[in-house]
Amino acid sequence: MIGSYKLKKILIVLLALVVLVESVVLIGKKGGSGSYVIDVTLNMSFDGMEKTISGSIGTAISDAIAGIRAGELKKDSIKNMVTGLIHSDFIVNTVMSMSYPLLYQTLTELGMLDFATFMDLYATGPLLATKLEGKPYTCVDKDGTRKPLTEVLNNVGDDWTYMDTKVSYEDEDGETRETTLWNSIQWGVKDEDSFYTAMNDMGEGLRGVLEVAMQGKERVINVNVLDVLLKFDKIPFNMDAATIYHASGQSGYELCLVPLFNSLGLEEGDYPAVSEFNGYTNVGDMWKAIFGPVGKLAEKIENAPVNMLTNMLVNFANLVETGKFKEYMEHLRLDAEYNKLAALVMGFHDGLLFNLGDALIEIIEETGLNLSGNFNDLLDSFVKVLTKKEGDMPDMDVSGLMACATEKTLGNGATVYEADADKVIEFMVNYLMDDQIVAAIVNATSLAGTPEGEAIIAGVEKSEEGLQQLVNALLPLLLKKLDAAA
Repeated sequence: MIGSYKLKKILIVLLALVVLVESVVLIGKKGGSGSYVIDVTLNMSFDGMEKTISGSIGTAISDAIAGIRAGELKKDSIKNMVTGLIHSDFIVNTVMSMSYPLLYQTLTELGMLDFATFMDLYATGPLLATKLEGKPYTCVDKDGTRKPLTEVLNNVGDDWTYMDTKVSYEDEDGETRETTLWNSIQWGVKDEDSFYTAMNDMGEGLRGVLEVAMQGKERVINVNVLDVLLKFDKIPFNMDAATIYHASGQSGYELCLVPLFNSLGLEEGDYPAVSEFNGYTNVGDMWKAIFGPVGKLAEKIENAPVNMLTNMLVNFANLVETGKFKEYMEHLRLDAEYNKLAALVMGFHDGLLFNLGDALIEIIEETGLNLSGNFNDLLDSFVKVLTKKEGDMPDMDVSGLMACATEKTLGNGATVYEADADKVIEFMVNYLMDDQIVAAIVNATSLAGTPEGEAIIAGVEKSEEGLQQLVNALLPLLLKKLDAAA
């Protein structure tokens, strides 16, 4: 009989991997639309991700499975899996496909597209192409041929839906692929350095947003009044029409990302200091400060999976339940103060210009996850996203979960929760092993009526023996999903 503590550890890792693989299978599955509509004009596609989950990521998953069989994780398996997914062309393309259509739409709705380049915002294809001149990046165009990325961006014009076009083409291995133009962009990402080089170049057209919303910097829009009003640029008559700034006097990094890092289990030294981040002039350094701590988090999970995962669960539940997650995200904002003449002539008003955090939450919620309600609302939506079926989960006693942890003050003064791992596991097992909950989960999935499903439901009636039965039922299912995703 496997020992109780080791069994709990195996169970946590196994369940985490089931969620991971389920997500990979859903994202990478061939056929269907393969895209999630963010809003009317923003479309993010996950077609063609199968190649992204190959190589080092597939090896890392295999290592993790081998670790489960041995009762422990192999060193660096989670870290390799996480960094292998992050350091990829796919992530560069995903960030790009979310950012530029949203940037264009926002500037158009604000009536500020004509002034955007004064803020280092290059919101159309041709404008972004000017920032990428001379770079080696390529992209498949509508005719199915691979061209310099700048050439395709010039064809985009101001209609980013051009990039949503699906094409078939032969990749570098001679395999035929069908995906969107977005995901056909080749940035040459092979490691950490090439990833941040690509993120730097791709993000140059977003510099203004990153500097104001993330770094708290101030940007002044200086325009030729005669050109703006009369389209007459022969005589220079310039004035400072607007100041774009962060109303808090601080930075979005300090007010949003650092608290989120802390809640995930990262402390000072695990991520760049606020003063360091706010002083960056290279866009790639900003992206590294955002993505880099994820690798550090994976390391920490690997070294202490039970403690880290239970801490993360408690703190994330607290963030959602109290509304702090949305509160932190709303600190990613841009505010504006206009010259009185500019305000009078152009109809602008001082105050909030754009809230990037709200926009990002809306994007996430378009995938089906509910971040605007309480933690139980999020759980319900998460199950619906995974199972593609309606049905509410019985409510979790969130206050009971929080009672399994105590408050802890970090060196920077931030307050987080430190979980009592055994209490949290006992709480979660009691919650998940409830007949109604298990039946609801199983019957909402493809396990309904299968031997695996029956074994899981039957297992809840027994304590440690039930957990053993759960492991035995889920492991073959996990291996089948891995085979299907390969």
